[in-house]
Amino acid sequence: MSAADRKNRSSESQVAESVELCKVCGDLEGDSKWVSCDMCSSWVHISCAGLDDADFKYLTKVKKAGKSIHWFCGECNSSTYEVMKTVNELKDKYSKLEGEMRQMREEFMKSLESNKREMQMMVDETTQVKQVSSIPDDELFSEVVAKHVDAKLGAVTTDVKNVEEQIRVTRESVAEVQDKENRRNNLIIYRVPESQARTAEDRSNEDRNFCLQLVNALNLGLADEDLKKIFRLGRRSDSESAGPRPLLVEVATHWAKNLIMESLYKLKSLDARFKSINVAHDMTIKERDECKKFVEEAKVKSEQSGDFIYRVRGSPGHWTLITIRKQH
Repeated sequence: MSAADRKNRSSESQVAESVELCKVCGDLEGDSKWVSCDMCSSWVHISCAGLDDADFKYLTKVKKAGKSIHWFCGECNSSTYEVMKTVNELKDKYSKLEGEMRQMREEFMKSLESNKREMQMMVDETTQVKQVSSIPDDELFSEVVAKHVDAKLGAVTTDVKNVEEQIRVTRESVAEVQDKENRRNNLIIYRVPESQARTAEDRSNEDRNFCLQLVNALNLGLADEDLKKIFRLGRRSDSESAGPRPLLVEVATHWAKNLIMESLYKLKSLDARFKSINVAHDMTIKERDECKKFVEEAKVKSEQSGDFIYRVRGSPGHWTLITIRKQH
């Protein structure tokens, strides 16, 4: 993105939803070349990022080619390392817990069989003693043995449940990380009118054409192949009262997705058919819950404030509240 584009964007700051400044120096001016962090989607002057023109040309080339080359800002570079380290640790912990679980189950079954044999031996010995001594307390010793066995089984069962709970938590953590990665390059577009074409293929083609026209209208320089998959979410309804289903768009690279998200402030100046749509990240259930909390907080603060409106900005896992002065 050029400095001129950012100046135009800055002049619309009171009506635009947000303005991106250099994450390092906090300025809009400066170097005319910028790079976007593939983690937090923030923009940085290449000079502030410690990059030169050769680095910039290389990053631009490989990202447009769709190669798996990523650039992270200094802050995210450290956090990404920690995330990958945590994922590997979780995987190792998960494998270790599964092994411990198998071992505990085997030991549990062995202990159970051993206790059964001991109990049977005690009962047999007690029966023999009673037959010799003619003691009339038939059930007393059996009850003591039963309580002893129940206590042992209870302790083993508790250990098994604890391990199962650790495995469940670890599985959920690993699944959340994998789900985030699967959705990383996805966008969801709301309120796009559905085609009334007769065949599914024709309807799908019209949806794709709409998305391509949107990208072209945003003037991003992206090609058709940058939009990999486009399809509607949910079951199609013939009811006139049903609204249009959301469109899920899988973008070829995270760089291209960031470019689209950073250009959404242009929607208000496009044709009427584009002004009514809403574009959002494809979030996991956990991320949607976190986003809802921020939205609710922004709503409460906006109601309490007389001169400002609060809005949620950022990407999943990096939400923040921004303040916009009301237009009077």
